[in-house]
Amino acid sequence: MFILISFNFKNKNRNFQTIACKLLQLCAESDTVKAQQMLQSKINDFGETTPIQLAVAGQSLEFVGHNCFQNLIIKKWYKKISPISSRLNVS
Repeated sequence: MFILISFNFKNKNRNFQTIACKLLQLCAESDTVKAQQMLQSKINDFGETTPIQLAVAGQSLEFVGHNCFQNLIIKKWYKKISPISSRLNVS
């Protein structure tokens, strides 16, 4: 019985991940900026977490690998690197 429940849960997880990726794709095609804002918005029902945090915690590789998601992470990453520390000093 446990194996059946586990399989059922994994199957629902895959289905949810597929739907979430399709929805993110539609949002990104319509307006990339708003789609990326949505990824960063806090969800009250999930303890003020963001879709980014939920996807990473849930190891949703397909969702995390989506171009819209990846482009947002790259933007956030490069904003954290200061221009001074990113320069190389060659003597």
